[in-house]
Amino acid sequence: MRLVIIVFLSMLGGVKAISQTALFCDKNQLIWCGVDFSLARFMGTFSVAGNKGKLLPQELKGYFEIWNNRILNEPEKINYRSLGFEHTAQNTDITKKKNDAVDSSRMIIFEYYTLKEQQIDSLINTYDIPSGQTGLGLTFIVEYLDKVHTQASLYAVFFNLETKQTVFRQKVQTEPVGIGQSNYWFNAFVKTFTWMVEKGNKEWEKKYCKK
Repeated sequence: MRLVIIVFLSMLGGVKAISQTALFCDKNQLIWCGVDFSLARFMGTFSVAGNKGKLLPQELKGYFEIWNNRILNEPEKINYRSLGFEHTAQNTDITKKKNDAVDSSRMIIFEYYTLKEQQIDSLINTYDIPSGQTGLGLTFIVEYLDKVHTQASLYAVFFNLETKQTVFRQKVQTEPVGIGQSNYWFNAFVKTFTWMVEKGNKEWEKKYCKK
């Protein structure tokens, strides 16, 4: 299984700041905010299984909700509670609003594409977060799904729900697998969660929870 990890850190000042130590050592509360496709690009020809025709942009956009719903409805494959936080909840409306507003006509491309760190932080800062919701949020911000090179690239981003500032971001690249458009890319998200639970947690705790 091909898996590439790139780590980015952001220590934030201020009264309401959340440190990496609090994130990975205290593990008090986590809100799963869903997968955000609003900055994503889809590279190559996408088609429905058994259909030789290309998948239309508006049809591709329909998968955003399918994939997000599968994460909530298939906890045996993906379970954000397995990250070890004492209290967990979900508010995927935060990313659904972004996904629903996407102009999908520009999302399918055939050239190299990469996100800048500032784009990720700026996107988080525009989230519509309910008043009074505090603690840590976690979202997956998709960079690209590359059919040509069979690779999914996304950022796992922990952020402060009060200040909408990034606490920690990590780029993860995985290889999709499976039959059908839904399964093929959903399994890339599964691999990301699996890495976070089985390996990422251990690496983060070792680095930030020194006694």
